[in-house]
Amino acid sequence: MRLFRPLFGSSSIPFTNKADGRTRRTKYDKVFTRSAFKNSYAIFHKVSADLSTKWSTMPDEQHIPLTQHMLALSFKILMWTLVGDYFKDDKKLLEFRKNFDVCWSITEESLLAESFPEEGSQQFKRFSQAKSALHDTLKDVLQKQRSRPRGNDLMFVDMVTLAGISEDTQVEDLLTFIVWGVHKTAFMLSWALYFLATHPDIQQKLVKEISTALGESEVNENNVDKLRYLRQVLDETLRCSALSPWSARVQDFDTELEGHKIPKNTPVIHALGVVLQGDTWWAEPNKFDPDRFSSENTKSRPLLAFSPFGFAGKRTCPGAQLAYLEATSVLVTLLRQHKVKMVEGLVINPVYGIVTHPGDEIWITVEKRK
Repeated sequence: MRLFRPLFGSSSIPFTNKADGRTRRTKYDKVFTRSAFKNSYAIFHKVSADLSTKWSTMPDEQHIPLTQHMLALSFKILMWTLVGDYFKDDKKLLEFRKNFDVCWSITEESLLAESFPEEGSQQFKRFSQAKSALHDTLKDVLQKQRSRPRGNDLMFVDMVTLAGISEDTQVEDLLTFIVWGVHKTAFMLSWALYFLATHPDIQQKLVKEISTALGESEVNENNVDKLRYLRQVLDETLRCSALSPWSARVQDFDTELEGHKIPKNTPVIHALGVVLQGDTWWAEPNKFDPDRFSSENTKSRPLLAFSPFGFAGKRTCPGAQLAYLEATSVLVTLLRQHKVKMVEGLVINPVYGIVTHPGDEIWITVEKRK
């Protein structure tokens, strides 16, 4: 976790334990419930419909960089959902994204190299300048948000300003949630569309469910649970991609596990991907099969056999609900209009980093549905 500290900051919530960490997490969780996102479906649909329209203008054989499109889509959705109108200015959004990408790429490179760039190096200067620009923008966001009247429907940025923490810590928490949210949702969507493109029978079954369950309606809080097979597709995407291959916590107290003593302050790595892709609970673990998550097939499976967002109880990923709801809305919007196909001859291998991502761009073509 020390390699995340330069990006997130020492006072950000991943590095905050005990009473302070629990208090902040409890406050933040209030705006990450399903009911809290009831007004966000319009954002999900608007951004994904814009992308669908863009795809509709392309020739059937046009090669589309799927991951690039999903990153742009997820970035816009997340910023509008968590932060509000500030980033509806495309110029501000693009500038923030540019600095965000610099910080993310250097952080991920550091994780793989197991060391952060040395102070004074060119990479360190690039990182520091980009991070400073991100912090300046988020301070401006927070200042403007504090001056606005608040209604009953609070966004994450509102809850951060009400958390009783310093402005610097508010900035660090806001940036932390943006970093995790953008990449987890973007690559969740990228992998889901990749698996659907490589399994046309599953794609067709899903499109049939969308038509039967929703008719002409858009996804909303009242009908989202009708899309049971789509949820199975997303769960199998999380399992098969091992989207979050690991998480980490620091042990707060001395304990013992299977005869092994774990002293207080020991960093504990949770090997999520090992569990998700082991053959103990998953027959043919490398096979993409959403039926693993049918109600019948999940009855005898232990709860922790499928924990794609972490084992840490109340400290698991708070954005899981948002990721599911956003991915559901986006897939419905895109698949209603387009049949997604892989460009022939591609071999896509996963790279297991902070978030599992494709080693190369996933190139697809789309065909308008009749």
